[in-house]
Amino acid sequence: MKLNQSTEQGVYVVVILALQKGHKPLKSSLLAKTLQVSDSYLKKILRKLVVADVINSVASKEGGFVLNRPINQISFGDVYRAVQDNHAEIKFNHIGNRLFDNVEHVKEGEDKIFEALQNADQAFLTELNQIPMSDLLEAYAISDGAIDWEKQFGE
Repeated sequence: MKLNQSTEQGVYVVVILALQKGHKPLKSSLLAKTLQVSDSYLKKILRKLVVADVINSVASKEGGFVLNRPINQISFGDVYRAVQDNHAEIKFNHIGNRLFDNVEHVKEGEDKIFEALQNADQAFLTELNQIPMSDLLEAYAISDGAIDWEKQFGE
């Protein structure tokens, strides 16, 4: 199993926003600078997190991104589902139909595999949902944030 770059960046975006002093909005350019990643690539991840209601975009001169709900109400599963492209896509090329005459039997086999993969995916996501993102942080740092990222990595 592999944790892709987008998921890892999504996790740290949520962590950074949770730790921001006063929970003030942070601009994508500051997040990219802090994470040392491409701003244009990070904007795609931020958009996915917004669409999934994990974070929110605040439009104003002092705007940027903030958590959409308290960090203890966001799970690793929420971030994973938001950022991971096609994590549950199960697609058959139906090779068996080209190899065997009994396509009905091939379909039965594919259906069994499909069901097993769906069940495994659901169990996987259930496990990820058991990890609150707040568990990744020191308890003292959550209530009002502990780091002024703008001061530390200022623009």
